[in-house]
Amino acid sequence: MTELNIVYVHGRMNIYLENFLADCGVTKFKKLLRVIKMSYTPPVYVETLRTYMTEYLENAVDIKSNITTAIRKCDADIEEMEKQLANLIYKRGRVKQQLKKILTYTTYTSQEYRLTKDSEIQLTTEIKTVRDDLISARVNLKLYISTFKKIEKNTKNFKKYLELLKDV
Repeated sequence: MTELNIVYVHGRMNIYLENFLADCGVTKFKKLLRVIKMSYTPPVYVETLRTYMTEYLENAVDIKSNITTAIRKCDADIEEMEKQLANLIYKRGRVKQQLKKILTYTTYTSQEYRLTKDSEIQLTTEIKTVRDDLISARVNLKLYISTFKKIEKNTKNFKKYLELLKDV
């Protein structure tokens, strides 16, 4: 974590840049610049801010491309799982129809009924696992998308902040 220890006339302030700048608006950033101007060594703090933001912007391009590929992969996985789930549900429906037909001419204790019932149970467990996997894949997709949006927001804000730092 990059920490900015500002010592000024009225006291001292420790700022963790990752946390502060992620939730910071332009007004808060301007207040920070005012405090930096009141400090004993403003150029050092301004340079620390500038290097942190430029490094973040340089790394953001690579991170965004990695997240984009992860989103595409996750999207493809979700699509594949949905097809697999639909196929399994269709198969289970066919097995249930077979069970009804079997029961018309045999009893619950027949070998054919037990084998068909076992295949229905197996399909049901497969459907449950695919649904669980699908839910976790959708959660991962939402996480990737929110991370991507956060990086987009931060890059936009950091560009504004760098413009404000030019004036200092």
